[in-house]
Amino acid sequence: MLDSERDRDRLMETAHGGRGQALIWEIPVWEGLSIMNRNVKGVIGFGICLILLGAVFTYFWYQECQLSKKTKPEIQTISLAKLIERGYGDNAYVRVTGAAICPTSFVYSSKSGAYETVWIALMPVNGQYMQQLRGLNGNPAGETAHPPAPGDIRVILESNSVRDREAIEALASTDTFEGTIVNDIEGLGRGPRRLLEEGFPGTDFSRCLILDHRRHPSVAVKTFLLIIGPGIVGLGLLCVILALAIGWRKTRTVPVPGIPAPSTTPSPAAPLATPASPPFEDDKDNPYARNR
Repeated sequence: MLDSERDRDRLMETAHGGRGQALIWEIPVWEGLSIMNRNVKGVIGFGICLILLGAVFTYFWYQECQLSKKTKPEIQTISLAKLIERGYGDNAYVRVTGAAICPTSFVYSSKSGAYETVWIALMPVNGQYMQQLRGLNGNPAGETAHPPAPGDIRVILESNSVRDREAIEALASTDTFEGTIVNDIEGLGRGPRRLLEEGFPGTDFSRCLILDHRRHPSVAVKTFLLIIGPGIVGLGLLCVILALAIGWRKTRTVPVPGIPAPSTTPSPAAPLATPASPPFEDDKDNPYARNR
């Protein structure tokens, strides 16, 4: 953009003052991008999308690396009571025994009528709460009573393999759950945590361990993410750099509004004018006069 009439006059003098046939205008980066053709802009947009996609894969790879520091290839078998009391130690890949799902409530996210993720509280089979429930079930007067909510929950089972209530009932029939404690890389989301706090008001969920059901450490997954993540980022950067190098230069020949572009076609040479002979007063004064 021309800032003033003085700049316009200066450019006019440069264009038509004989100092050059091309009008050179130095363009800032943001204006250079605006005059790129559509194909170059498309390549830049595609490169940016690749960079973002590669960044996502790289983030998952980082999570797997963080998780691998807390896990071992061999699974650790531990009872739920000991897990609550002592923690998982140096191996977050665990097989938890002596556990039962809490029957009072659970939280789930769904899509198209099927469960996507389910969060269920785990309680020790021989703990005080489960004994209280068994006492209610053995008492005829308490068979119709709603079971009380547990006072404190320490482990939450997060499962992506449960799709309906029949699958929940299948979980209720077992006392062993395998998976990985994932507190070091993720926590409860805001929505699930709020609903769990409503269902179990006496629990501090910041202290709960999150057991990702059936998740196990995988070297193959970590290697794949290590290759694909930085590779896609590098490809995206290459696309952007090449597009900028081809489609934009700091100085370019740009037509300026109001200044006619100089013609590149050479003008035809004008014929040489024959000088007119000076008039003579008499033929005798002309030594080259023609005989008559």
